[in-house]
Amino acid sequence: MLTYYHLWRMNLTEARPYRIPRERILVKDYEETKSYSQTARNFGTHRRIVHKWVLRYQKGRGERVREPSPYP
Repeated sequence: MLTYYHLWRMNLTEARPYRIPRERILVKDYEETKSYSQTARNFGTHRRIVHKWVLRYQKGRGERVREPSPYP
């Protein structure tokens, strides 16, 4: 089973076979199940984590982890 922890710890070389960003795998599973709780169980994480990434992808900010700082 691929847990969220293992997904997050993957380096880019390990993630290449998936051909999509690491967080997108989690969002794709949510789109199939339509359940935050079920997706969280599938990845061994909390549903708030799933909800956070789904909202980011819906807003189009999925690739960005943080907003850029306004201060240099």
